[in-house]
Amino acid sequence: MKKGVYFSYAQTSFLRDKRIFGLLRRCLPVAGSVDESKMEALLEKGVLSIRLPKNEESQVKPKQIMVRAVDKSH
Repeated sequence: MKKGVYFSYAQTSFLRDKRIFGLLRRCLPVAGSVDESKMEALLEKGVLSIRLPKNEESQVKPKQIMVRAVDKSH
């Protein structure tokens, strides 16, 4: 994959742009709660989208909580 890093920031009344081209390889640590068999990466129109779904065991399960009303009108 070709590297096309784009830096852009405004300083007072002008905009500075910088582009770097070349090969790109990036390694990122992945938490143990990620399902590695379902990881996906998509490069579309210069935008890299990475999907890291959680394992079923690490997903938060909904829990019902009873709510008690307190009558303070007395």
